Amino acid sequence: MNLIENKNFLTDKELEELNELRMNDFPWYYGSSGDYETDKSYFSHTIIARYDPETESPEINSRKYAFFEHIFDRFCRENKIDYKRILRMNLNFTSHFDSEFFGQPHADHDIPHQTMVMYLYGNSGNTVLFDGKYTPNSGELTYTKENLKVAKEVEPEVGKVISFDGMTFHTIRPPKINTSRIICVLTYELK
Repeated sequence: MNLIENKNFLTDKELEELNELRMNDFPWYYGSSGDYETDKSYFSHTIIARYDPETESPEINSRKYAFFEHIFDRFCRENKIDYKRILRMNLNFTSHFDSEFFGQPHADHDIPHQTMVMYLYGNSGNTVLFDGKYTPNSGELTYTKENLKVAKEVEPEVGKVISFDGMTFHTIRPPKINTSRIICVLTYELK
């Protein structure tokens, strides 16, 4: 499956700085999964929005860019990952949503890429990786869960960082009632 998992990767100093994300003045923006039958809303903070790497350049949209890029670079160095460019970087703040199982399985882009998740706050809302992969030019980036089997679940632990093949369909289980999780999700291309 090509999963890299580093527990306790974030330093105490980095974790202390991340307390800002839970303060009232940090800019979070409402988002929706688009699943109108069972809306799975969340809050997000875009650091680098999705862009077409063939025709566009990334646009930095947050003062937190340098902080998270530094962590990403260190992770890549320590895990001997040679990357070409970052495709997207976003903070997601997810609270409990009403689902018996998990959110919509998806891939983040229609080109080969890797997905990195930094667990910043909370200890529920597993990342779910499935046995199926998105095939470029095959259509939608989402997939029905009835056609997929769970291959691996990663439990969120504050300070943990994971990276996996982003073409693997993935999603989250809902955080437990009265809990939430904050992650930084980052997608990137390999050289």
